[in-house]
Amino acid sequence: MGRAAWSLGTAMYGSPPAATGTLSRINAVTDAPSKAIALGGSPTGVAIGFGSVWVSDAAYAGVLRLAPRTGQLTQQINVGTGPTAIAIGFGSIWVANSLDGTVMRINPETNHVTAAIHVGNTPNALAVGAGGMWVSNEYDDDVVGAAACLAHPAHCDLARGIVVDDAAATVTFHLTAPNPEFLDQLAVWGAAAVPASAPNHDVGSQGLPGTGPYKVGAVTARDVTLVRNPYFHEWSHAAQPAGYPDRIIWRTGASPEEATAEVEQNLADYTYDPPPQNRFNEIETRYTNQLYLNPNDMTYGLAFNVRRPPFTDLRVRQAINYAVDRERVANLFGQDSQPTCELIPPFVLGYAHYCPYTLNPGSGVCSAPDLATAQRLVAASGTRGEPITIWTQPIIGINFAPAGRYLAALLRQLGYRARLRVFAASDPHMFPDIIDSRTAPDAFMTLAVGGYAMPSQYIGGVSCQSFVPDSASNANQIEFGDPRFDALYNRAFAAEGSNPPAAASLRAQADRRLTDQAPAVPLVNPDTTDFVSRRVGDYQYNAVLGVLIDQPWVS
Repeated sequence: MGRAAWSLGTAMYGSPPAATGTLSRINAVTDAPSKAIALGGSPTGVAIGFGSVWVSDAAYAGVLRLAPRTGQLTQQINVGTGPTAIAIGFGSIWVANSLDGTVMRINPETNHVTAAIHVGNTPNALAVGAGGMWVSNEYDDDVVGAAACLAHPAHCDLARGIVVDDAAATVTFHLTAPNPEFLDQLAVWGAAAVPASAPNHDVGSQGLPGTGPYKVGAVTARDVTLVRNPYFHEWSHAAQPAGYPDRIIWRTGASPEEATAEVEQNLADYTYDPPPQNRFNEIETRYTNQLYLNPNDMTYGLAFNVRRPPFTDLRVRQAINYAVDRERVANLFGQDSQPTCELIPPFVLGYAHYCPYTLNPGSGVCSAPDLATAQRLVAASGTRGEPITIWTQPIIGINFAPAGRYLAALLRQLGYRARLRVFAASDPHMFPDIIDSRTAPDAFMTLAVGGYAMPSQYIGGVSCQSFVPDSASNANQIEFGDPRFDALYNRAFAAEGSNPPAAASLRAQADRRLTDQAPAVPLVNPDTTDFVSRRVGDYQYNAVLGVLIDQPWVS
């Protein structure tokens, strides 16, 4: 084949840049690349042997066989789901499929798959040497025994993974691999320590013994009263401080307008719901010392299902990102919302501002929509006239309908037959249908929120291995998969504990890759608006937990 090397790459065509899989031939003497060959799809690996160039491609779920001198496609071989790596050895072509946990063997004489070896989890790299084929696997379950429990729940045994020593009062977790975020994961709200005698069913309003400074004193149809726990002793003020109030009464049922009025009149001391948007300016002026604006751990956005047309086309997804007026959407949401082009909020470790979808990308802000570029991209995609339905439903008091109506109108302006389907807050069907990969909608209004302030909480769920086809338990609701993003994200996660600067750089690269691939339209980062009575002192706020309700005092 001569003195040449082959390289996968990304070509940029026109304006805006369009990420397109390419193959380049590089002269080994001059190091000069030849003209890139556009492959399309999403190539993930390249190998040379048996008189051909072999490329694994995740988008085609196949292996492409190319003529070495011209790059002409001579054969496309279907393999497993999510091929991420390819290697040649022992008279065969080998390809690792990340989404179905297999390594497949291809006979280069017949171009047929002759074996599928189930290696489990997520194979993502191959190498030949020392008399064998070596496979690197990414394990999704950290605790020893967890994978077996997921595979066979009826016979679950975590005794080797979680070791309890009553005499020493310790719990030891044994992990299959280092996890720099494990302590953060233990602290999320998904579970709480309770006595071993706690029943496995709803105990109603009785409550269960806990470890905090308060206990449930009384429960009515509208109120929950917390009183001091006589068994609590402050062991660390930083970790779990004793509260200041003797009683905390949490009242439900009032509208935001009613709750705001009660705080104004000192009949209540704090309202969970922000003041109504039409009163915000008045309250900001008259009650300046009682209003707190804090960074939020949420990103509001429009999510696409990238396996449903027209959102299978990258140009369509990018077009909508270009067309959206994020300042207008910020005004619709209120809450002092700030426009954004990224799923990761600004205060999360590793965030680096990046907004290519604007008239002036170099300005450092989301300056204005670029409707002309959006219209060119839609025209090039040939998808005008296709139907699109956006789903929306109030989430934790957030009304997405005004932004949804604006987005549906924008899609119609771009040439699509778009409509908005609004679910009532009490309707139980929207989220189960979104999670089910068999019933997922074209697009839906959503929010990204983290259990703790790390990028994994915002972009970790869109990995190839997170998508489960034909399942009611699909963790990747946008059904997005990009091996290049996965590789950057996994490298960043692995570097968190040993090389934080490298991890931060890799996180930023992964975030940019995701923004360029546009599986969603990040819209705004809202602030948390807390309104308290004039009696309240020692207001404290945590970006993930919100106001620390047991720390203020009332004078």
